[in-house]
Amino acid sequence: MSTGPLEFRGTVADFIRDITREISLEGGFRSGKTTAALWKVREALQRNAGIQWFICRYSDDAIQTKLKPAFEDV
Repeated sequence: MSTGPLEFRGTVADFIRDITREISLEGGFRSGKTTAALWKVREALQRNAGIQWFICRYSDDAIQTKLKPAFEDV
């Protein structure tokens, strides 16, 4: 599944296309889970002006070094 500069495949592409209210994405180290989840959030933000999201990780260090840079890239 190509979405502009990114291409999602397999389980991650299935996750992106899924429209269920709750979904779990599991995968190995560096399998694209964070990028896919943030892409899904980005799409929802674009479709629904004013929607609020809460995005977190387990520590502030992980937020600053992993989540925030990945969100800015998406």
